[in-house]
Amino acid sequence: MGKDLKKRPFELQGPFDMKDFAHFEGEFKGWSEQKRKALFGQLIQIITLSQPVPVGAVVSIEDFNSLSEGQRVAFRDPYYLAFQLCTWGAAVEALGHEPEKVAMVYAYNQERGVTKPQDTYSVDQSGGAEKLWHAMKDMTDYGRWMGAYASSTPAEVVQLQMADLFAYELTKEFKNLKFRPGDPMRWGLRQILTLADPEFSMIRFLDRKEMLRMVKQSMFPCQIGVEEVANADAQMEFASRGIAEWIKTRVTNHNED
Repeated sequence: MGKDLKKRPFELQGPFDMKDFAHFEGEFKGWSEQKRKALFGQLIQIITLSQPVPVGAVVSIEDFNSLSEGQRVAFRDPYYLAFQLCTWGAAVEALGHEPEKVAMVYAYNQERGVTKPQDTYSVDQSGGAEKLWHAMKDMTDYGRWMGAYASSTPAEVVQLQMADLFAYELTKEFKNLKFRPGDPMRWGLRQILTLADPEFSMIRFLDRKEMLRMVKQSMFPCQIGVEEVANADAQMEFASRGIAEWIKTRVTNHNED
């Protein structure tokens, strides 16, 4: 986006912000629908031409809040659930490409502990998200594919603007599936997800059953509600198959108007 957009007649002064764009706020206040579609079309084209592998996670806040207090405390925050799944998804992309590792950059989020990294890493000075990242690197099987941790802003790292757009569209899709199931998948997300392999997608949706499955498999001290998940392995397979079918139905088999 960045330098390329300077060559196009949109005159953006700052980094692209999907929330502002969707709600006609900030730099997009007063824009015509024609101008918005022209910009969005070019952004989607830039993303698809770069051939990224879509990695994402959406956590149902309603379902998270339905868990017991002990379970919510153990998970800490929906952000950290998504953080772990996205980190895992990015890391396993290096599977089979050893000794390659995946360097990861996260958007600053002071509230959730994604803080500016120190010149010399110190676990005592790092934020909560960075501490979690290093724990994952040191204590998981896929940690060997995790390269370097960094945090930055969309203005400094253009890929974070792409991630912002994808995260917004992915969240919107799962909201629509719940509240407006008759709506087709939005055009932008459909273009991006043509890059995903349905059978090996690194996209996850955490509803109540998936979170209870994690509670059960991780043997959390509080096991309230886990009887809803009779077989944790079967639930995980069911969720994975559901994502594959979602991509095939909503993306692969979509008929253009």
